[in-house]
Parts: sequence; structure tokens; C-alpha cells
Amino acid sequence: MIHKDRVLVVDDEPINIRIMAATLEKAGYEVFRASDCDTALRMIREANPHILLLDVMMPVMGGIELTKLLRNDPETNAIPIILVTSLGRTEDKVQGLNAGADDFLTKPVIAAELLARVRSLLKLKRLNEDALSRYEPASYDISGADNSRRGKSIVLIVEDDKIAAKICGTILGAGGYEVIIAASILEAETVLDCTVPDLILLDLILPDGSGIDLLASLRTKSEFENIPVIIVSSITDLETRVKGIETGADDYLVKPVNSLELMARVKSNLHKYEINQRLKRNADKLFVLSITDPLTGLYNRQYLDTVLEREIAASRRNGSVFSLLLFDIDHFKEINDTLGHVVGDSVLRELGRILKNDVRMNDVAARYGGDEFVVMLLNTSIDTAMTVAEKLRLIVENSVFASVVTISIGVAQVLPEDSGMESIIKRADEALYVAKRKGRNRVEIS
Repeated sequence: MIHKDRVLVVDDEPINIRIMAATLEKAGYEVFRASDCDTALRMIREANPHILLLDVMMPVMGGIELTKLLRNDPETNAIPIILVTSLGRTEDKVQGLNAGADDFLTKPVIAAELLARVRSLLKLKRLNEDALSRYEPASYDISGADNSRRGKSIVLIVEDDKIAAKICGTILGAGGYEVIIAASILEAETVLDCTVPDLILLDLILPDGSGIDLLASLRTKSEFENIPVIIVSSITDLETRVKGIETGADDYLVKPVNSLELMARVKSNLHKYEINQRLKRNADKLFVLSITDPLTGLYNRQYLDTVLEREIAASRRNGSVFSLLLFDIDHFKEINDTLGHVVGDSVLRELGRILKNDVRMNDVAARYGGDEFVVMLLNTSIDTAMTVAEKLRLIVENSVFASVVTISIGVAQVLPEDSGMESIIKRADEALYVAKRKGRNRVEIS
């Protein structure tokens, strides 16, 4: 079953709802309707829409007031909001953006622009949800100052009209932003080779090409794919606006630019960008935590199991070879019993440090559980693995523990008949048992 994106349209004029709903339903969206804000709040709870279209002027409570209410509620503050107005006044746009709206449409709403705006915001919403998909939202810090950036936000203005560039630069500079001006695509690319701006103001017509082409190029590069881009142009036709949004622009300003609207749109887009960056950083941190053993800093067993299964499947497919070292600390229980668990933990941490420093970058070192460790040596035959294991044994024996700590190692190589990780782990464990039986502090082969 295909799940449709859900859109809630809120407008006190039935004809406006019918027009927008018909356009959205024809494009494949599931549409919900409300004629006032009380009904809208109930529909938001019941239907859980993916995006809202709010009329600015409604009885009792207008779209801007409802936007503020939704943005102050943790349950609804991430829903994209497009305000729809027949006024078209700059003051309304500024007020709406400052309230937390993501975009604006002016009545009469044109179908192509409506669909382009909705698609753009839903795509951004899905990117955010993808960053959170494997983690608890409560684990994220998406509020407060972003301490990872030092200094001012950087805005790159790509504009060949010197007067227009200077006006925008002066306005943004007075607003506390660091401004860089490029008069052509070539100059912009030179800047982007050494600087990653926080936002780009992009003119559509440049002396050496189209701003749309530069935008399309930026969206293919990982370091620029999420940078907010606001198109600034004297071209006002619908086709150009829609093309810009579908190419990846986040917003659109028409020359001559109003200073209040410029600041409001820059502020709004930077705010969304900063939240997205925090989400991404937190997701990256949480991913690392989810695969890391907290005591040793090595990979944990869950991650090792995943990699082992993947490499065994690859070996069965293409005949690749890897070997496994399974080792534990000799007489570790006695260390804990006589010297205490604090010392035992320090031994485990030191072994983690040794493994991180001495295994190759493409190998996988993990704490398997308790005092057991595994090193997976990729593209390594068992003869080479024996040499690596003996070197590791000697490093531990001659480490800061001064012979108090030694390890016994079992070595196994993946075999064609291995259908899962249990078989290779079992062979390495049997070899480890032989090493223990023969007196410990030695390496044995499966």
C-alpha cells in the first residue's frame, strides 16, 4: 500500500480550499480541510498532516497567530507551514517568517507554484526525518546556541550588479552577517573552493552563465547540498520561480529587494539550516555511540556482528579472504579479584588503546564481551594473521603492564563453507581454548 503525503488546507473561503485541494489531490496528496483554526488544531491532532497551508486572514485567529502557536508546541513545531495571503504586503511576509512560517504563497494560488513549494518543503522534511530515523528525538539538542560555529554566519552574494550587491551586502553586514560578494559563476566557484558559506544569495542571470546551472551543480556536491540558497532576480515569471525551486532553491526574492523581507528570509533560512546541521551532527554522534564500546572506545559486538555477516557474504560471492583474531586476557578474574575492578577497567582501556594504535585502518577491532576482543583482518590470509597475532601478543606483553598482563589468541580464516559468523567465531574460540590449555600467552591457529 502506498502511503500518501498528508496536506491540511486551512482557509475560511470554501472556494479557496476547493481549488487548492483539487490541485493537491490530482498530484497524489491526501488532503484534509479546515475553515477555522479550532478545526485546524483538531485536524492536526487527528490526521497528523505532513505539511500545512494556512490562510493569513481568518476570523478569531489568523494564520500567523496559528503559526506562532504551532511553533511553540514541541508536538507540532517541525511541521512545514506555508502561509497563503491575498495581501502580498512585505510586512505580512516578514511577520509570518518571523513567526516561523517556512514559505509564502500569494492568492490567487497558481497550481505549478503550489506544487513546487509543497514538494520542496516535504523533501526537506523527509531529510530531517531520515537523520532522526534510527534515534530517539529526545536525544537531540535542537535548541539553544550552536556552539560548533565561531563568529558570524557567512553569506555569499553572487550578483554582477554592483549596486544591487552593495545594497544587499550593506543590509546583511549591518545585520551581523559576514558577506562575500562574487560577480560571476567563476568568482563564486573560486570562493566556494576555499569557503563553505552558511547561505547563498544567487542572481539568475550572470555574465558567464545561468544561476540555475550553478545551483544545480552545487546540489550535486555533498558539502553544498544542504546550504540554503535564495534566488534574487528581477525575473518574476512563474516558470522561472518554479524551475528555481525544483532545482533546489530554498527561497525566492524579487528585485528591488525590500530590506525587511531580505533580513527576514535570510534569518528564517539560516535558522532552518542551523537546526538541520545540529540534527545531522547529533545523528552522527549518536551513530558513533551506537556502535562503540564506551569503556575501550573500540567497536562493540553489535557492530562486529554486522560487519562479520557482511564480509562472510562477500567472501561467498567473490572469494575474498579475511581472518579473525579472538583473544582474551590471561587470568583476568584474578586481576579483578586481587587489584579491583578499577584496575581491571584500566587494563581493558589500555588494550583498547593498543588495538586502536596498532591495527590497520581498514581492519575492525571490537570488544566482544567482558575481557574478550576480536580483530577482523580484511584481505588477510591465515599465515599473515598469525604474524599479526604474534606481534600483538608481544606488544601487550611488553606494554605498560610490565608482564603483569598477557593475552592468549586464537586465529581462524573464513572458509567457503561458512554460512554465518558463528562458524568462524567457533573455530577461533576453539583455537583460543588450545592456547589456554598449552599455558596461555601464546597464539594458536584453528
